[in-house]
Amino acid sequence: MISLRNIAISVFGAVITAAPTYSQDLSRYREFQLGTNLPAIAKQIRVKPSEAKAIHERPGEKMISDRSEKVIARWEDSQYSFNLFQFSSGATFGLVVYSKRLDDLARAAIVESVRLDKQEAPQREINNRKKKDEANRAKQEKARGVNKPPFRP
Repeated sequence: MISLRNIAISVFGAVITAAPTYSQDLSRYREFQLGTNLPAIAKQIRVKPSEAKAIHERPGEKMISDRSEKVIARWEDSQYSFNLFQFSSGATFGLVVYSKRLDDLARAAIVESVRLDKQEAPQREINNRKKKDEANRAKQEKARGVNKPPFRP
């Protein structure tokens, strides 16, 4: 009886001490490591770095936490957070992964991005008007070129 209890305690102790050894490193997903540079990732997936496409030049104003998506599961450690969410349509899921260390920098970048967008809005509006005016002029010139030869006053 005593030896059975000692064996059970030993097995329980081994299981408890072995669990942290097998815990997953949240900075990795399959063969990818968070924070890896573009050339290294491109090499891993066997594509050219020039084929990478920038989705956003500046951080967006909206974040997942500000929207109505329902977070289904969250995994965290001291450095990273993974949030599995379901879109409000109910048919699609997404995963947001972020570095807690860089989160403050990202939030500051978002604030700066909003400030720059507001500051640059008047110039963007002027540029858009110029583009529209130039497109209209080009369209009118083309129409004039087509209508001028057959026109007889």
